[in-house]
Amino acid sequence: MPLSETDKAYLAGILDGEGCISFGSRAGKYLTVTLQVTNTNFELIKWLIGHLGAGNWYGYAPRVGNRRPCYLWSVAGKRATDIIRQVLPYLVLKRPQAELTIALPRFKNASPGKPTMTEKDYAFNGLLLRQMRELNRRGLLCQHHQRQ
Repeated sequence: MPLSETDKAYLAGILDGEGCISFGSRAGKYLTVTLQVTNTNFELIKWLIGHLGAGNWYGYAPRVGNRRPCYLWSVAGKRATDIIRQVLPYLVLKRPQAELTIALPRFKNASPGKPTMTEKDYAFNGLLLRQMRELNRRGLLCQHHQRQ
């Protein structure tokens, strides 16, 4: 679903503040782009689904008595990549993660017995996955922030 420039900028702000841009990994070789937003305001989740026409949402009960319920919106694969491409010019904090997702090579389905990915492709995916994990590492002392 095409977004207005205002919606792209708004979504980029949401992703920078409340979102996660990452890879899902199978066997450390096969990567899928994932995009998630977590928030306690369900109206934001409805906005995402309504404006993007994609994704699933999940609700979580509070773990502590006085906390509000939390909601997670998630989309993966080509749809996630398409959304990231639309908001990339407006991203600030999550731009490095977004650029890694754009660098991920796309492979077509192979015919039976013919692999689509070479060992070089697997190694490149491993490099991208390590870089993404470093960018998304939690904590004040992660190496990425020490270099800033």
